[in-house]
Amino acid sequence: MDFGRQPCGEGQGRGRGDEGESGSRDRRQHPLRRHRPHLAPSQWNRRQPADAGPRPAIPRPPPPAARRRRHRPLSTTRPTQSSGPPGDGRADRVGCCRHGRLEDRGRVDRGVRRTGALRRTPVAAAPGDLAGRLDDLLGALPGPPAAWGALVWDIDAARVVYARDERRLFVPASNQKLVTTAAALLRWGGGHRFPTVVCGPPPAPDGTVAGDLYLKGFGDPTLARAAYQRRELHLRGATVEEIARRLWRAGVRRVEGDLVADDSWFDAERRVAGWRPSLAAECGALGALTVDGARAGERPVADPALHAGRALLAALRRRGVAVTGAVRRGLTPAGLPVLATVRSAPLAAILRRMDKDSDNFVAEILLKGLGKDAVGLGSTAAGAAVCRAALRECGLAPGEAFVADGSGLSSDNRLSPLGLVRLLVALRQRPDFRVTWQALAVAGRDGTVRDRLRDTAAAGNAHVKTGTLADSVCLSGYVRSANGHRLAFAIMVNGEALPIASVEATLDGAVAALAGADLPGPLRLAAWPGLRQVPVSASGLVHPRGGELQPCVQP
Repeated sequence: MDFGRQPCGEGQGRGRGDEGESGSRDRRQHPLRRHRPHLAPSQWNRRQPADAGPRPAIPRPPPPAARRRRHRPLSTTRPTQSSGPPGDGRADRVGCCRHGRLEDRGRVDRGVRRTGALRRTPVAAAPGDLAGRLDDLLGALPGPPAAWGALVWDIDAARVVYARDERRLFVPASNQKLVTTAAALLRWGGGHRFPTVVCGPPPAPDGTVAGDLYLKGFGDPTLARAAYQRRELHLRGATVEEIARRLWRAGVRRVEGDLVADDSWFDAERRVAGWRPSLAAECGALGALTVDGARAGERPVADPALHAGRALLAALRRRGVAVTGAVRRGLTPAGLPVLATVRSAPLAAILRRMDKDSDNFVAEILLKGLGKDAVGLGSTAAGAAVCRAALRECGLAPGEAFVADGSGLSSDNRLSPLGLVRLLVALRQRPDFRVTWQALAVAGRDGTVRDRLRDTAAAGNAHVKTGTLADSVCLSGYVRSANGHRLAFAIMVNGEALPIASVEATLDGAVAALAGADLPGPLRLAAWPGLRQVPVSASGLVHPRGGELQPCVQP
C-alpha cells in the first residue's frame, strides 16, 4: 500500500509510512524522531509554540505482521536407552525430563520450532557405491582368511549406513578400553582425582618424626617422578617430589624410623589371569601404590609398592630430609595423623592418556579402582562386574559383551560391532561427551593414529580407538562425512597370524571412505510438536541439569 508523501513545511513533517531510506536512518540515529514525528528533523530540538494549533493528522500504516516469537529451547530432551535393532519400534523412544515437554537440542533442524518430540522421518537409502566400496575393501583383507564384522551408524539420520555380521562377537583388543572409559565416567565423572597420603606421628619442634612414615596409595595410575611424568605421561599430576615438598612444608626434617609402603587398597594380584605370557611386558605390575607405571626403565618391577617407597625415599633425601630406617611393606595403623596428601590429575586427563596412547597399565588400575569403589573389592573381577553393569546402562544386553579385563590384553574379552556402536552412541548422549571426544586419538594428529590416515578426508576428522593383538585388529570411533553427517562406526577383524600393517591399512581405507562419502537424505531426528511421554529410569543417563543430553537414537 502506498501512503503517498506528506508536505514537509514549517511545523509539519512526513508520515511514518513514507520516510524512505533517509527517514529510516534519521529515526534510528536520533531518538527524538520517535517522540516528535510531526516535526521536521531541523525542528526536533525546538519547542512547539503554544499557538501552533492542532497537529495535523498523520496517516499511519497498518501494524506489521506479528513476528514469529523465538522460543529459547529448554534443552531437556533425553532419549531413552534402547537395545533393539533399527526399526523395531524401540529405538526411537524419547523421554521427557522437565515439565512434560520434549524438544530437540541438537543441530538437527534449525528451521523448525524446537519444542516437540523427536520423530523418525523417512530418509533415502545409503549410496550403493559406498556400500560396494566397503565390501570391496573389507572383503579382500590381506593374509589368511579372517572373520570380520562392521557397523556404521548415522547419528544424525538415525539409520544404518553399512552393516556386515554386526552381531557377531569378536576379540576387541584395546577397543575394550572404551568399556573401561564408559564405566569410569559413569562411576566417577571426568573431574575425579585419586589421592595418595603420607601418615605418621606429628614432627617435633626440631622437625624430627619419632616413628615410621606410611605411604598409602589409593589407585593413582599416574603417580610418578616428575621427569617421567613430563617425558612419558604428558600430564600434570601427583609426583614423589611433590610429596617430599609437602612433608618439608609440614615441618618434617628427620624421620627416626622406616618408610612403610602400603598398597592394601587393592588385592595382591599383579597380573590378570588368562593373559598370555608373551604379553607380560605390555603392562606393569598392578597395585594400589605404583610409581612410573610400575616400571624401572623398560622393564616391569616385581614389587610396585617397594619401588614407590624407594622413589619417595630418594626424593626426601634430595629435599634434605634424613630417614634413618629402610623401605618396607606394611599396613597403615588406624587413626594415624595425615602429614601430606597429593591428588592425581583429573580423570579426564587420565582417560586421554589411556585412550590416545592405549595405555594398558592405566586401564587395569582404573578397573581395580572401580571394583573397590563400587563393591569394596579392589580386584579385576569386581571391576569387570562394574563394567558389565555400565554396559547394561548404555543399552547392551547381557549376552552382547564379555569383560575379562580393562585393557583388552585378554583373549577372553568379547564385543560385537553392534555393541561397540551402541556404546559410542550412549557416550555421545552424555553431558560429559567432551571428555570421551578429547580422549580418543585424532587421525593423523596424535596417539596411536598419529601416522595413519594422513592426507585423507579423515585426517583431523576421525576420533578413534585402535585395537591390535596378534589375532585381532579393530578400529572404532566417530567420523563426519563429507556433507556433515556424524557417524559412529566399529570395524573388527579376528584371525590367525594377521598381517597387522596391511589390515590396519585396509581399515584406514574404510574410514577414509566414510569421511569422503556424501550421504543422502535429510536429517532423521526432526522436532515434532506431538507429545509422547515415556518413563525415564532414575538410573538412566540424566544429567542433574537435564539440559545437555544430545538427541540420539541407538542402533
